[in-house]
Amino acid sequence: MSQLTSTHRARIERAIQHLRTMKLPEGAKFDMGMWGQNNRGRKSKKDNYCGTTACAGGWLSLDPWFRKRGLVGEWGICGLKIWCKGSDGYDALAKFFGLSWSAASVVFTAGPGNRTRQSVARKLERILENEVIDG
Repeated sequence: MSQLTSTHRARIERAIQHLRTMKLPEGAKFDMGMWGQNNRGRKSKKDNYCGTTACAGGWLSLDPWFRKRGLVGEWGICGLKIWCKGSDGYDALAKFFGLSWSAASVVFTAGPGNRTRQSVARKLERILENEVIDG
């Protein structure tokens, strides 16, 4: 099993903090069933993400701290797409956080017991505690 780098640990710690404390803009929602969707057609921060629905990975990819470090959410005609170093979706999240694809999909996919920001934060905490990054 690979070890997390200090950069990856710092990113995971920041994600945990962000998920636990973030305040969604008025009219915005958290939904682990989609990367991101905007019901009002607004696609930029200047519109305060009003009407946006996104999952943990989606909201992280819209945050300036994560964007500055390479996890970027881009709006397209089909909704939000997450990018990192030429990869998208779970591959992007895996690269950014130093996880295997399977671990990224377990953390960032909706499922029983994984439908809230707090549940995603708990999974990320377990990764830090155990350094289990291969699924």
